[in-house]
Amino acid sequence: MCLKTGLFRPGLFRCVVALSQISACVAYLAAQQSNPDAPATQPVLTNITQIWEVPSHQRDLPYRIRTELTIYYHDPDWDVAWGECNGLATYLPLAGLKKRLLPGQRVALDGIIVPRAERPTWEQTRLSIVAENVELKATVVTNLLDNPNQLKARLVLVEGLLDTQTSIDTNHLILNLLAGETAATAYLLCSTNLAAPKCKPGDFVRLKCVYAPQFDRNGNLSDLVLWIARPQDIETIGNLNTDPRFDLPETKIADIKPYDPANAVVRVGGIVRRHEPGKWVRIWDGSGLITVASKQLYPVQIGQRIEAIGYPDVVGVEKCLRHGLYRLKLFAGPPGFYANAVSNSLPLRLAEQVRYLSHEEASRHLPVELRGVVTWWHEQTGFAYVEDTSGGVRVMNPEWVDPDSWKPGTVVIVRGETCAGEFVPAVTNAVVLRDGWWTLESGKLITLEEAFTGAEDGRWIEMSGYVRTVTRVDGLIKLHMTTSSGEFDAWTPATQPLDSLKGSIARVRGVCAAVANKRRQLTGIQVWCPEPSRIIVEVPAPEDPFAVPQRAIGDLRRFNMESALDKRVRTTGTVTLHVPRHYLYIQDGDESLFILSQQGDPL
Repeated sequence: MCLKTGLFRPGLFRCVVALSQISACVAYLAAQQSNPDAPATQPVLTNITQIWEVPSHQRDLPYRIRTELTIYYHDPDWDVAWGECNGLATYLPLAGLKKRLLPGQRVALDGIIVPRAERPTWEQTRLSIVAENVELKATVVTNLLDNPNQLKARLVLVEGLLDTQTSIDTNHLILNLLAGETAATAYLLCSTNLAAPKCKPGDFVRLKCVYAPQFDRNGNLSDLVLWIARPQDIETIGNLNTDPRFDLPETKIADIKPYDPANAVVRVGGIVRRHEPGKWVRIWDGSGLITVASKQLYPVQIGQRIEAIGYPDVVGVEKCLRHGLYRLKLFAGPPGFYANAVSNSLPLRLAEQVRYLSHEEASRHLPVELRGVVTWWHEQTGFAYVEDTSGGVRVMNPEWVDPDSWKPGTVVIVRGETCAGEFVPAVTNAVVLRDGWWTLESGKLITLEEAFTGAEDGRWIEMSGYVRTVTRVDGLIKLHMTTSSGEFDAWTPATQPLDSLKGSIARVRGVCAAVANKRRQLTGIQVWCPEPSRIIVEVPAPEDPFAVPQRAIGDLRRFNMESALDKRVRTTGTVTLHVPRHYLYIQDGDESLFILSQQGDPL
């Protein structure tokens, strides 16, 4: 420790030291007189928070403490206590105290405490109750994210939605509270001698609780915990079933437009398609698909009918409700009736609906009307790909009504009819109208094995591979690419030469498309890349591919950084089998290696 730019006067320094020593001795003698059984300790602490101010090298020493505390919350089972000392709200280090203290009690603490242990030595400490039912004033908080440092350890009043309620043991409940857009975890202490809470999930409640934020190493709020001392500190003030916002007329998802007011609450209803608790729930009403952004954890199942309220927003082709709340909606019909009615409604409005049709159903030329973004079109192929929030679908020989509406990134309305595609059903006889514009971002990075499942067919994705050949075909460029699990082809318009890509490792962004045989069985993978700029070189082609260190075949089977990344290796061996332009096997001692190669030189 040091003082920078210090000044001193010898006589005054001695006087200050002497005075501090005298005051410490006076405090010590007074403490000894009031409690003669206590051992010799450091000067008396009169505020519980002083134990955290003790220097590190003195934290193992016993200190005399004599102060009064007002209790907000005390749980002897979990050794958690909150309250105030000398008017300052703080965490109370009362671990090990078996007697439960009640909210509103003022207690006197007189004894010994070791700062590092953060608990009194109860054998040498007296605790007595000096007052009951002390008035506890709580701060009204409208936004739990405002001033977390100032509110830390204070008693607050907060309102929100009780989303879920879970029993940990006979004395503790976990409540998930949504206060506006903030989610908080509340711990309720309810011992057997207290009444059970009268609230239930779906209730709007007012809580009187201790505000206990958690911060990360950068000082940012990472978690928010509330401590409720007793069930009577929870007041029910409403319920989702009586929320007047759910009395709004139900809006069809298809009627939500990009230019709708973003500050007006709307109500939608539909069946659950997917759910990520605490994040979002996706529902479908027959006219479209919408994502409700909600921090609710209340469980819902796929196929259940729910209704939701929130603020509408359209991002590209995805419709969503911001700050959403949802609840189950009763429907007078047999289980699955509503879901089936929605699924069979016409026209089909989702790419997913088209793709899931059977061959016979698709051949009936069912009407289609969907809104999506163009991800591929080229006049030489005669088809386009359009992707909405449910997936992508091939559109055969589309009629483009508006100029340049075929450009990738254009948001379009597709009106056509179904047909039996090569792998999955497609859309034909389609008229395409422009409805907006969206930027095609980076796609989901997948492996060739994932592509061969067929689940990514029609979707905007990214794949990496080694470029074997670059070929120009009818205004397009085909990149024949290899991965560790097989080969695929990437196609892009021939607007610029790409011969330099041969021998490089590249990542392509485009539409994943399955190649199928006459029985509609998947036999290969293609990626339709709408622009050459969507091809990113990860490892350039070397001038001399053999200018790398030689490694033994056996070493290639051992883990190292070169085998973990896309690195070139050079090895040697004796040919044991060769199929020109396809593959060969080489052997070195007991080790062998399978090599994919399109070279035609006879070996």
